[in-house]
Amino acid sequence: MSALLRFLPIVVRLWPIVVEAVRTVEALKRAESGEVKKALAKKFVQEKVPNALARFGMSEKDWDGLLGGLIDVVVAFLNWRNLW
Repeated sequence: MSALLRFLPIVVRLWPIVVEAVRTVEALKRAESGEVKKALAKKFVQEKVPNALARFGMSEKDWDGLLGGLIDVVVAFLNWRNLW
């Protein structure tokens, strides 16, 4: 549980960046598939924020997975609340 609490502030700081990435990609690439848009959003976030959890020993693969999960959550939230 304490490990999760260490990561929570980083996830909270990432949230607005991921929301911005998802909205930007959706606005620019509306006709693309979800997978393409997700890859573009990941690249956008990774360019803005390098592996913020490297100091905790998180690998690039795990960082990529975390960002993918956050993007999925943001998309689900925006769809649920109809905030597009």
